[in-house]
Amino acid sequence: MKIYILTFLLSIGSLQAAQVHFVDNNTYTTDLINRLDWLDVTTTVGMSKRDVLAELNTGGKYDGWRYATRIEFMTMTDNFMSSPVTTAVGDTLHTDDKIRWLTSALGNYELTIHLGSHPISPMQFTPITTVITIFYTLGFLHDPSEILNNYSMVGNINYIQTGRSGSVRANVAVGDWITSSNRGSFLVRDTNLVQTPIPAAIWLMGTGLVGLLGFGRKNIASA
Repeated sequence: MKIYILTFLLSIGSLQAAQVHFVDNNTYTTDLINRLDWLDVTTTVGMSKRDVLAELNTGGKYDGWRYATRIEFMTMTDNFMSSPVTTAVGDTLHTDDKIRWLTSALGNYELTIHLGSHPISPMQFTPITTVITIFYTLGFLHDPSEILNNYSMVGNINYIQTGRSGSVRANVAVGDWITSSNRGSFLVRDTNLVQTPIPAAIWLMGTGLVGLLGFGRKNIASA
């Protein structure tokens, strides 16, 4: 019982540590470390980068927002996750399923892949199909280092439910005139949201549970 309670407390602490600096405001997510609001990517889905740029002007649909840079995008994901591992091709891998929360908060799409069927054994021909579900957030970025005219950097966050792991990348360029039904834009603005401390009541509740458990075990031992 004591092990279960400690595991429960550790899981609460891990979840809070991941999300205490991030706030999901439904249509946008706030990164309190960099003090930036991130507009839900699905808001701009189906629009090319050129279309979105035209709406960033005063009076436009996205007045007050701007394109996030590649560095801001990678920093934001690093702020949320812990201990990322960067591969040789520039992907940042995360062996932690907390990234699922981030894809949901920023606006994600679901992709289900059915891998090839195969028999269980030479004597059993009931096909087995491996199903992989991926939740991903895909959007245009702005990078001052871009050297290809009319092409834009694209940020991608994905979470593979089957393996409970995810990755982040911003190393692919796509034409800024191209539209897609599953790609939007990563837009940011300075936030006015103030960070609040973690409620102490949660930690007090956990300490109290452990204390009561220890008191009960002491009474049983002395009986």
